[in-house]
Amino acid sequence: MRPDWEREAPTWPHSAHSRFVRVEDARLHLQEIGDATAPCILLVHGTGASTHSFRRLMEVLAGRYRLVALDMPGHAFSERPGHGRLSLPAVAATLSTALTQEGISPDHAIGHSAGAAVLARMILDGGIAPKGLISLNGAFFPFKGLAGKLFPPMAKLLFRNPVVPWFLAGQAQRTRNVERLLQSQGDPLTPEDIDYYARLLRYPSHVSGVMGMMAQWDLKPLLKDLKRLPVPLHAVAGDRDRSVPPSDADALCRLVPNGTVHHLAGLGHLAHEQDPERIAKLVLSILQDDGL
Repeated sequence: MRPDWEREAPTWPHSAHSRFVRVEDARLHLQEIGDATAPCILLVHGTGASTHSFRRLMEVLAGRYRLVALDMPGHAFSERPGHGRLSLPAVAATLSTALTQEGISPDHAIGHSAGAAVLARMILDGGIAPKGLISLNGAFFPFKGLAGKLFPPMAKLLFRNPVVPWFLAGQAQRTRNVERLLQSQGDPLTPEDIDYYARLLRYPSHVSGVMGMMAQWDLKPLLKDLKRLPVPLHAVAGDRDRSVPPSDADALCRLVPNGTVHHLAGLGHLAHEQDPERIAKLVLSILQDDGL
């Protein structure tokens, strides 16, 4: 069962600015807010999320910029492409094609968690050519230790079982389960924040898309290619992030030609939802420094 746009749209953030773009056999959800003549900022969410995670950040930035956000393939209201195309290069290519079809050329890019890795791949593959990339708790490194050895094959095994997404979606019927999951990442979120994730996780197709992407995720080629990233990278790291170690931001900036780390005290993995005003202030400073 896929997320029902007609049902969710009346109460979904910024739904008045939504439209759908077809890329080959998949329909993607895209939101565009702000002055069409202003510099364009592309936003890509992390694993398990959607455009909703940027809703308050977009409200702050929309007065100065044209903002474009998409649901990644298989997530939320974007369909999953056929033939299992959910690898990092495939997701990057699908989003780049959608932007090209819509005539959108972002001047800067902001990605959260896995979304930052997707944007880096898009830049490296020539899909977009922004002036810079802002990584919000970017997930660029594989899981370490035993988790790194066990998680990929386990995700593939679970993805192949069609019953698993339905079971997990059923668990999300209890909002408390979703709240515990989000809080485990180091983020005290509002009931409204939690509700949007719960609504998505109750749809088996969203869960299946998330699992499919995780099963096909391979970051090693990206890590090798980061040495030729042609734009400045700003790595923003919340020191309470329990999903991506804050030290990863420092390691990331040692891999790229032009990297800057911004450590933020008191914020977790979903820092842009936890304190959107603080993140917006930092983002505005970075954009202005990059000439936007």
